[in-house]
Amino acid sequence: MSERNKAIARSEFEVWSTGELDRMRIEIEDQVAEGDKVVTRWVATMTHEGRLGDAEPSGNRVALSGTTIERFEDGKVVESWRSMDTLGLLRQIGALG
Repeated sequence: MSERNKAIARSEFEVWSTGELDRMRIEIEDQVAEGDKVVTRWVATMTHEGRLGDAEPSGNRVALSGTTIERFEDGKVVESWRSMDTLGLLRQIGALG
């Protein structure tokens, strides 16, 4: 069951990575499954082309790292928790002094 849940969780990240690959890509760095939960450590790379809060587009290539925990029931994600390094992202786009 754990390997099946990991494959489902991986497919979600693949969906986020489709489309304009020159603008955004999510790489899975690590993945662990136990019981009904899957933990995925990931890094998304993208170009800051749109406004983010008060920050004007910088054109900077940035990397956003994060961890996602998902709980599965009957092969479906029923709960999800995500933590991202937003402070690091804001530093990369020059939004912090």
